Amino acid sequence: MKACPKARTVLEFGGLNNKFLGENYSRCIDWIEYIMLPWERAAALSRDFRIFNL
Repeated sequence: MKACPKARTVLEFGGLNNKFLGENYSRCIDWIEYIMLPWERAAALSRDFRIFNL
């Protein structure tokens, strides 16, 4: 990502805010686990605060 400024700009605009792009990952699974954490939190909040139709 560091060598591809166009892709980096798109990802930063999408909300990563250099959090994912600035880290150093030695294995592929490291960045996958790192990026999945916010998605899992959002899914948990969605389940916890679901509004049911009466």
